[in-house]
Amino acid sequence: MDNKEFNDSSALENQLTKTPKPRKNEYCEGSQYTFDDLYVTPFKQKRVYDPDGNISYVPIERNLHPTGIDVLDEFLLGMSSGEMGTYKKYGFSTHNIHNILFVLTGIQGVQFVNKWRVKVAMDLLRYTDLAMPEVANYSAMGTTSNLFYFMQREAKTSPLRYRHWVREKGDLGRFKL
Repeated sequence: MDNKEFNDSSALENQLTKTPKPRKNEYCEGSQYTFDDLYVTPFKQKRVYDPDGNISYVPIERNLHPTGIDVLDEFLLGMSSGEMGTYKKYGFSTHNIHNILFVLTGIQGVQFVNKWRVKVAMDLLRYTDLAMPEVANYSAMGTTSNLFYFMQREAKTSPLRYRHWVREKGDLGRFKL
């Protein structure tokens, strides 16, 4: 270290406390996207009220091309509807998609996909009355056992308890698939 660094109290304090530098993204410095930048909600419509209090549903503006990379955008959109494997028509493997996700987000592919599945499941549990097998299928978890495992791991509770815990008055029916 040179003397200039010792004279700068903030640089010395950072070295002594080993405070990490602020990052653009929670996973990898310099990543182009965060998870939230790429997440596409599974819902297509939202409830609105007219001045008389009548309910209607209007389309949700969803960014269906968050990256501009067709194969990746189709993969992300497919994950929001429980359709995994849409990228295969482009000749890509799961490994290829996971590598692209890592380069763009700094998040390992499996970790990204699992985080996405849990987010979709949490949204479905809160805003719909879908049965647990339907939530598991729609979130691409496959089985209710997998749904239970991931919810226990991420939310520290069962899917049914999560549904009752987070749902607020007016949430049910707020969005439509």
